[in-house]
Amino acid sequence: MASKVHIMYNVGIIKIRGTLIGDAESTAVHKMVRDLIEENIHKIVIDLSRVKLINSNGLGTLMACYSSVYHVNGKIGLAKISEKTLKILSITKVHTLFDHFNSIREAVKAYR
Repeated sequence: MASKVHIMYNVGIIKIRGTLIGDAESTAVHKMVRDLIEENIHKIVIDLSRVKLINSNGLGTLMACYSSVYHVNGKIGLAKISEKTLKILSITKVHTLFDHFNSIREAVKAYR
């Protein structure tokens, strides 16, 4: 997994590429969210467009990210979710925790 973080208009954007299935990947993504919160960035968007595979560990990571942002009264959304990933999120009802956006631009506009 490779991930990048950048900030646009005080919105943290995390782009995940590859899989979200194991401890190392999960720990890295949650750490990115916690680091943004420490930088006083409480509006975060996770770009899932390049996630090829997500499992229960990945779902747990997304829920942990949600919890971290929720506890600082922030907002967290998912952008550009592939159909395959959305199906998994929908079956498990994890998708109900997050705002959904078709693009990063749409997400940043909503959270500005």
